[in-house]
Amino acid sequence: MEDPIPQFTYIVSTLKNRFPSLAYLHIVEPNVHGDKTHHGAKTTDSNDFIRTIWAPKRLITAGGYSRDLVSQLAEKYPNEMFAFGKYFLSNVRLYFEFVEIRVTDELSGI
Repeated sequence: MEDPIPQFTYIVSTLKNRFPSLAYLHIVEPNVHGDKTHHGAKTTDSNDFIRTIWAPKRLITAGGYSRDLVSQLAEKYPNEMFAFGKYFLSNVRLYFEFVEIRVTDELSGI
């Protein structure tokens, strides 16, 4: 699709207006294609237009996130949750790393 923004703008706007009690919208970042994450995605590829339309409702995004990137994005997008599908399933240690961050944050008063 050459320019998906008009189509997805219509879809997301319609969902928000027709189903105001919809709990969340789940989207995948443009740098993910199937089970592959392309870290060299074009800088113009972004879901920010969806974030703008859907705000302040809950948004779940997936897309090759790292722990450090999610820490940064959580500050920027407070209504967003971040999914860790393939990395979480293939790396059990990831759970313990997140628990350690949370415990450290709670102890430091964050």
